Amino acid sequence: MTENDVSLPTVYDFYPDLDGMQDNDAPSCSMEEALANQDLPINRTIANVVMQLIWSLLRHGGLNHQGAYVDIRKGTMVPINILV
Repeated sequence: MTENDVSLPTVYDFYPDLDGMQDNDAPSCSMEEALANQDLPINRTIANVVMQLIWSLLRHGGLNHQGAYVDIRKGTMVPINILV
């Protein structure tokens, strides 16, 4: 990295307690069990947020925010601002 490079904080910088947390990768045997662990449209929603960030970076050469908090139940998305 040069002195002009900036790195964005990671999820572990925001939530240090997540570091070392065990992930439950066990397959769900039923749709009901799978939906109990994760709402159905969350993967597509997160992919759209990431796609918009990548597009902004490529098209405009920079970012206005570094991610978003998504609440599927409330239908809200709040940008995570870049702290300078």
